[in-house]
Amino acid sequence: MHKNLLIIDDKLIELNQQNLINNIIEIADFDGFNVGNIYLGKVERIIKELAVAFINIGDTKLGFLPQDNLISSHKNLAIGENILVQIVRQQIAEKGVLLTQKISLESDNFVYFPLENNPTNKVNISKKIVDSKAKKNLRNLVENVIKNKNVGGFIVRSNAKNLLQNKNIKTLITTEILDLVNLWEQQIKKQNLYKKSAPNLIYNSYQNKIQNYKNTFAPKNIYTDKNIIKNTFPTLQSQLDNLKNNIVYLSNGVNIIIETTNALTVIDVNSGNVENHKNYQGNFSAEESILQINKIAATEILRQIKLRNIGGIIVIDFIKMQQLNNQRIIVDLLKNESSKDNKKCKILGFTNAGLCEIIRQKTQSQIKF
Repeated sequence: MHKNLLIIDDKLIELNQQNLINNIIEIADFDGFNVGNIYLGKVERIIKELAVAFINIGDTKLGFLPQDNLISSHKNLAIGENILVQIVRQQIAEKGVLLTQKISLESDNFVYFPLENNPTNKVNISKKIVDSKAKKNLRNLVENVIKNKNVGGFIVRSNAKNLLQNKNIKTLITTEILDLVNLWEQQIKKQNLYKKSAPNLIYNSYQNKIQNYKNTFAPKNIYTDKNIIKNTFPTLQSQLDNLKNNIVYLSNGVNIIIETTNALTVIDVNSGNVENHKNYQGNFSAEESILQINKIAATEILRQIKLRNIGGIIVIDFIKMQQLNNQRIIVDLLKNESSKDNKKCKILGFTNAGLCEIIRQKTQSQIKF
């Protein structure tokens, strides 16, 4: 494993092979009400007109459970009833956590839906995997593991396509799938929920997620000593400083400004100290030069969105391009970069006003530095 994992204060920071920050996980709220946690909750209120129920899971605010997130056997809830629920979105501002009864468990390459909560044995493939041969191979491999086993359904995540390059792919897939099944059967399902009082934490997703994360790194690639980290990764501080500021300076003189509000995030691309677009990166025309600047900015914007965990509506004001084909080039680049994100990210494209719109899944608050 060539990647490195740094543990600094309240964050896990993963570096890629070029020692650029690839992912950040906050661990300060280890015992908090995090996405993926499973609780035995108590029904406190039901508003039939809105088709929602409010569930006490022990948080400061009642959790929000829409009727669409109920399993078929619980369509008629009763106040005071104890039910098993999972957090799908953290508390954000004044909104309590969003809950579902349709329990799922995640690993690096799969999402597992236990049979009790999602009565299906289907294997679905992430839409981010577009290669038909890869999709077929992955589907067959997973189906071979679960055939004749009445365990539930799976989604094959986009990251799983990397397994196809491994000679031990059958063993890796089998182990990861059975680990998820055993996690449900041995750690969650076997708990005598009927004897527990609500609210009660049944499964801590953060604990499992962070341990799995650490397990993917060789011990020699995990760093905790700040002095060693500082000497070993000299560019780390400047990368972290970039994430602390709303202005991000790129090496080519371009900068991007990130402004986040409760409603949306606005990102502005500035040419900075690139004074002459005509001579930018060669003897390009002004339009070609602007396209080159926007392409570099687009790649960094998607990286910043992922690392800062920016969700919801995102509007990008790129340097104005005259040719519609160049806008399509930027949109295609954004779609390609967003495919590397583990959160759902939809690139809506450019508006008539020349602004580019993105919607990114919002399950947690933005990471603070």
